[in-house]
Amino acid sequence: MTYIMSYFFKIGVLLFTFPALLFKNRTGNELLFFFFFFTLKHCFNFIYSLSLNNTFFYVQINKS
Repeated sequence: MTYIMSYFFKIGVLLFTFPALLFKNRTGNELLFFFFFFTLKHCFNFIYSLSLNNTFFYVQINKS
């Protein structure tokens, strides 16, 4: 499960960074764009840590 989430996160990184590199010279919104990307990254990390905690508690409950 964690492998699948990291895979989707890598795809998201590619999808968000390639348009930024393409349109960097044309538009002046790259600061807004990267701010949006970093907030998304923090949301992904938060969801990822929540899923890790849930699997940890799930394993602990099943062991006891």
